[in-house]
This record gives sequence, C-alpha cells and structure tokens, in this order.
Amino acid sequence: MMLYLLFMLPPLIFMIWAQSRVSSAYKKYSRVPNMGGVTGAEAARRLLSYNKLSDVKIEGTKGKLTDYYDPRRRVL
Repeated sequence: MMLYLLFMLPPLIFMIWAQSRVSSAYKKYSRVPNMGGVTGAEAARRLLSYNKLSDVKIEGTKGKLTDYYDPRRRVL
C-alpha cells in the first residue's frame, strides 16, 4: 500500500497543479477581448472555409473549456 502511494501521489499532485494552472489561465484570458471582435464560431468558420472544409458544421455548446468534433456527422 505504501509503495502504491509513493508512485501515485506525485502524479496526482502534478495533475491537480496542472489543472489549476490551465483553469487560472483560461479565467484570466477569457476577460480579454480579441482584436478581431469575432466569436469562436466565426473564427472556426473562417479557418474551415480557408481550408476548403465548408461541409463541416459548427454547433454551439455550453460550458467552459469545451470542444468536440464528431467525424461521423462532421460537426465541430
């Protein structure tokens, strides 16, 4: 049991630290407006169009730090 804790505790602590850093950075920069004044969906559409991927649909989703791509439905 002690050996298990010895090997599992450091990665667990690192994982919690890394997640808090990501959340902190997201919280900080989510308050900064982008210079182009576009939404995430508009930016995604521009990138997809630029790369000739007009058949990929974009759907909004609620939440924080969420993203998803369904290759079967070709939905971002």
